Amino acid sequence: MHWQYHNLAPLAPCYLVEIAGWRDVLAVPGITQYTPYANPGQPLRDGVMTRPLDQISGQADSYEQLVEQLATALDHLTFTFDFPRGQETLRAKELAAQPPDLTGRYGYRATF
Repeated sequence: MHWQYHNLAPLAPCYLVEIAGWRDVLAVPGITQYTPYANPGQPLRDGVMTRPLDQISGQADSYEQLVEQLATALDHLTFTFDFPRGQETLRAKELAAQPPDLTGRYGYRATF
């Protein structure tokens, strides 16, 4: 089966500083493509609209293999953002579990 996954931008307004680890993502067996959608220096506005940062594409023989491929890929990928409170680097798994708490800080709940 062919699959695609998108990392989503934070809910808080910020600027994208860097995407790191994407070359390592491409080295994961079964990953066929990594496409960034956001560029360093790009402002990411707040709001309720879904904003993908990238797309990871792959091929797997089973759903179990898909989950394993994606979990491995997300382990390699980090995003650095410039928030009003300062720069912060988030692992892709942290970004996926990002519902903000009432203080505006992200609650990290890894889902893989």
